[in-house]
Amino acid sequence: MKEALDLLMAQYGEHCSISKVIRELQEDFSPTHKKTLEHAVGLAYYFYVQSDELSARKIVEVMSEFPFDGDYNHWVWIRSALALHARISRVNGDLRINEELISKIWGAFDIGDAGRQRVNKKVFIRSLDGRDIGFDKVTACMEDGDTISEVNYRFSCLRKMILIREVGASETYAIEQAEKDIEDNMIAIKKLLCSVDVKKILPFSDM
Repeated sequence: MKEALDLLMAQYGEHCSISKVIRELQEDFSPTHKKTLEHAVGLAYYFYVQSDELSARKIVEVMSEFPFDGDYNHWVWIRSALALHARISRVNGDLRINEELISKIWGAFDIGDAGRQRVNKKVFIRSLDGRDIGFDKVTACMEDGDTISEVNYRFSCLRKMILIREVGASETYAIEQAEKDIEDNMIAIKKLLCSVDVKKILPFSDM
């Protein structure tokens, strides 16, 4: 991760909020430290939404090398990185890499206690119906005029939708619907980022 962060610092060193996150990740990042995983993924998705795919890829390529260590507090963030890496690879025609990343996501369910992992896999498959994405929280924030929380929840929804779409979605939440929701959500996030104080949103506000 050090090399990737050094490259990003060279590019974004003059950007106060981004360089702050990069600097703190340079000091503290660990694949077994939940908060730094969360902020690395948050930064990658921020870059992706802002159409800086190359910077997003620098982060998720490194995170895609991290194995499942049995701790889902770590894995949910690594899995989000795998999903974004898979998406970027697929869109760019790197289908072999895409398939390897998707296999790694599913392969985590084969590691550890078999009974527990069967339950975890069933829960994950149920989540592919899209009902737990969190649009209700976005709607509540919009009704309250809470744009900061709206941006944060929209990023959370984006991570879930990209994961669902890249692993194949489901009969009740099809790939086409997921793609439409991803596009609409990214448009909304980009619009909000033009008006909110970026220092108040994740990953810039909580490091």
